[in-house]
Amino acid sequence: MTNTTNNTNKTATTPEFIATPTQKKNIVTTLKEKAAAMISDIKTEGPVKAAKKNLRSLIAILLAVTVVISIGSLLGGLGYKRAVEKSIECYLGDNVLYVTNTIPNCVWKQYADYVDESVLKLKIDAIGEAIENKANRNELENVTYELDDFDELRHSEVRDMKDMLTDNYESIDENDISDKMYETTVTLEYEYDGEEIEEESDIVAVKINGRWYAVNPYGGFVSFVF
Repeated sequence: MTNTTNNTNKTATTPEFIATPTQKKNIVTTLKEKAAAMISDIKTEGPVKAAKKNLRSLIAILLAVTVVISIGSLLGGLGYKRAVEKSIECYLGDNVLYVTNTIPNCVWKQYADYVDESVLKLKIDAIGEAIENKANRNELENVTYELDDFDELRHSEVRDMKDMLTDNYESIDENDISDKMYETTVTLEYEYDGEEIEEESDIVAVKINGRWYAVNPYGGFVSFVF
């Protein structure tokens, strides 16, 4: 790796429920209440019944996500560091609304065609899964993560990542992938059943169709959706 960027220090970060509060200030409280209610229902009634019971809430959350995405587009989207942070937070069960942004729209469409469902339904299901994942993560305590400095990938490494992405996802065109990619190592620390646990993983920030995504070293998106 070469050209280490200097704008990222290795500092502990506590995952947020929702990011960029200045953009979503007027809907955060309502969304938190809806998510909390769904988490409670998941625990007492199971994910299937909870999803049916809270279908309107899921749709409301998705519509809120659409508004937020539109605002983000007008502002030029996220930088690569923040996109990686939000993907990690979503994967950990926090920042659940970001789940629809962990995968490019072209991949959502590809999968929707494959399973013969609408993209809208898949995104609603994904938000439900993210909320269920958040409920399951409640057993973890004192969860924090750290990001190392981001290193810019060399030309050969960029070439390899482009090959893996286009091999894994037929809907991604090589010409839509930026030649600028950055890699970092995330260190996750948490307590489970009284034991302190530390895990490390490498993540690459990749820009596709003008938006940054978190990708693992094998060309898969950092998302539990598909």
